[in-house]
Amino acid sequence: MKHNNYSRRPFASRPTYDYSKLIAAAMEESQTDFSSFINEKIRDLRNKYYDCEVRRFNRSTLAGILGMDVSTLTKIINQTQATRKRDVIIAICVALQMTESETNLALNLYPMAPLNPYNLRDLVIIQALHDKLAVNTLNVVLSNHKMPTLNLLRGDSKSELCSYYYPYSSTSYKEDSPKITPYCVDAECSDISLHERYHPDKYNYISEMIVRSKADPSEQYRIELDGGSAYDIFQLTGDGDKHLYSDNYFHQKYHDTQPCDNPDLLIEVTKLKEYTERKARYVHQMCGDTRYYGRRLSADNDHGQLVIYGESFGYDAPELCEYYQIEVSSAQCVFTVSDTSRFMRKYLGEAEWLRLYGNPISPPSFRFTSLSEITETRWKKQFVDLLESAQELLTDLQQKKLFLFNAHGWLGIDDLMHLFKVEDDFDCFQDDEYGLDAIPRRDQIDGPDGKPITVDDLWLAAELDITSVADLCATRARYGSLEQFLQLDTLDLLHKKA
Repeated sequence: MKHNNYSRRPFASRPTYDYSKLIAAAMEESQTDFSSFINEKIRDLRNKYYDCEVRRFNRSTLAGILGMDVSTLTKIINQTQATRKRDVIIAICVALQMTESETNLALNLYPMAPLNPYNLRDLVIIQALHDKLAVNTLNVVLSNHKMPTLNLLRGDSKSELCSYYYPYSSTSYKEDSPKITPYCVDAECSDISLHERYHPDKYNYISEMIVRSKADPSEQYRIELDGGSAYDIFQLTGDGDKHLYSDNYFHQKYHDTQPCDNPDLLIEVTKLKEYTERKARYVHQMCGDTRYYGRRLSADNDHGQLVIYGESFGYDAPELCEYYQIEVSSAQCVFTVSDTSRFMRKYLGEAEWLRLYGNPISPPSFRFTSLSEITETRWKKQFVDLLESAQELLTDLQQKKLFLFNAHGWLGIDDLMHLFKVEDDFDCFQDDEYGLDAIPRRDQIDGPDGKPITVDDLWLAAELDITSVADLCATRARYGSLEQFLQLDTLDLLHKKA
């Protein structure tokens, strides 16, 4: 479908948001009552783990998990004798292995305050939901960090108030501003390996925070997190730093340290972990939007076909919030205009995108299959610039300045052999005198197509994101050689037309 009438009024025919769907979804949620929602989740859990056997998981089973009689639980769920305890509803959600969003929906239906990631106790509960912890295990975690356990006792309102709020000022220490520094794991390999170049999880974090005792300001500690998880705690003295505590196995073994038993210091460790998580969420947000890059391009081996794709943000008219995408292969060329960044969904794949970001993306506003369809001058310039960048990326791939997968950077020879499952075919052995890497005795083997496969062929195939001998042979048969896989005449032709 061609769009030839947009040069004067580029937004005249832009599809608007479907507010009817938003209203319908809200109305459907408002008509859902808490009892029906919980019954549905009980059925879901039974179907998932108990082969639909009603007697294996029902309200009686749930009551047993929570340590209350079934009649009381039924009255709470049906709201004939509603509870004011938020912890009871949270415990029900934990027992039914709900997600964070499902738990917040359940709290909203009761109605009660949703989980707050900026509240330390709620943050622990959110992580417990992600980890599918049992109710008893969650209570052990809360107790170990000196936080109120889930309060399921009737009439214990004081404990419930304590569980609602866990102020940061409640510990014995005063903290300095924490320093959270992201760093790229294997930066040099990541930058030239397209499979890692833009992935949010390639970042790790160095976290550090100084805390001082409120009673005695001279009592100071430095808390460090290794990759945002394992902690080390040093006491700061005039004679230097003393390594007091660590939950890092090697530090315990070689530095003679033990896990921290000071509950207030453990709370400070939890705070620093939360600050690190906040920084990680911010970095993920930055990675998810091409606006912070200006322009991004990558390439995939899509079922034996090279696909180059990219996206740029319209900085020439930032108030319009326009993103431009291209996708070029030997089969087709597509240009799209969107009001949201779409690059990372293509880069990560739908499943990984939803895991990291949790929200689907609306379809593009405009779609073209040739440059001649684009009459808007500003749009056409954006796509021509993207095509030029795509041509540069293709040249870098051909000259081995970039790789779909930087095999030499990420794999050893034994990993390579294991990837293609050819250790036995190459008669690999390990030389104990010179290391543990596998050493092939043979220079080449015969592939399923009867043609020889050398170790260099395996390296080249891995660089092209090929992971099996069968696919290696199929690629050679289709293109004549592995090197020809990176020849994309369509892109060169489009670049000349532009």
